[in-house]
Amino acid sequence: MVYIGIDPDSDRSGVVILKDGKLEKKMLGLFELEKYLLTFRDTVSKYLVVIEKGELNKRLFNAVKMPKRVGLKVAAGIGKNFMITDLLIDFCEIFKITYETYTPRTKKLDSKEMKLLTGMEKSNQEIRDAFRCVQKYYRGEV
Repeated sequence: MVYIGIDPDSDRSGVVILKDGKLEKKMLGLFELEKYLLTFRDTVSKYLVVIEKGELNKRLFNAVKMPKRVGLKVAAGIGKNFMITDLLIDFCEIFKITYETYTPRTKKLDSKEMKLLTGMEKSNQEIRDAFRCVQKYYRGEV
């Protein structure tokens, strides 16, 4: 079984592939990512794409403590990421790619925690968030 975790982003999405207990990481733009997902549909019989759907997290961010201009910029960026999430879900449905969504409910991993969990020396926040999408499969909880 291959698990593909995605942290959608309007610029480049973090992608973590879990195959045979090993992790691979990528940063891909939307169209690169869609093309990449099609390769799994065509070549791997058992796979699951797990897409982070942060908008389901009710405690997303608190703009009250930010200056209005900063809060609007942050909100616009979050909205763009939500749009990418929706586009990826639509893409998976149209092309019959097996997927599920993941709603983050715990604090983000930092690089030290990621290294302890996976041995991965270098990771950015997008990669760590993509890993959280497939973390339960990595630890064999499912």
